[in-house]
Amino acid sequence: MVAFSAFGEPLLLRDAIQRLFEDSYVRPSSTDGTATAGGGTRTGTLAIDLDGTPDQFVLRTMLPGVKPEDVDITCHESTVTIRATVPPVEYGQDVTPMVRELGVGTFARTIRLPDPIDADKVETAFADGILTLTLPKAEWTKPKKIAITGGQGATNGHKRVTATSGH
Repeated sequence: MVAFSAFGEPLLLRDAIQRLFEDSYVRPSSTDGTATAGGGTRTGTLAIDLDGTPDQFVLRTMLPGVKPEDVDITCHESTVTIRATVPPVEYGQDVTPMVRELGVGTFARTIRLPDPIDADKVETAFADGILTLTLPKAEWTKPKKIAITGGQGATNGHKRVTATSGH
């Protein structure tokens, strides 16, 4: 039997166990049928996609219902932290909550990248509820080709000694 995500993709056993743990302990259901912890808010983690090239990483996460001003991104060396707040929906007095599965509250994720990044050159895009971060690798971490300077007869800072004949 193969489990599938909400998007029809195969769900790895590791991912399924992580979601089960988070649903049971991080986001327990309350007694009124809502899927939120006490006070109507919860803390959860953000799912991400991370791709890399020789020059940069591209990180994507879905933040439906979140405004850009409610997202906090910090970068330090090879660590990126994304924190987003989803505000609760206000309902009228005549509305009785039946099921509450949409997340509200603070969601965060800290990712440790394989290489340090240049935080001053990070670019962000936020469209259709998807946050995309382009994270350029720090220049000093990229491999550099070193050319050999000076050819035959180079002195490399040493005195050159030549033999002369006594004629």
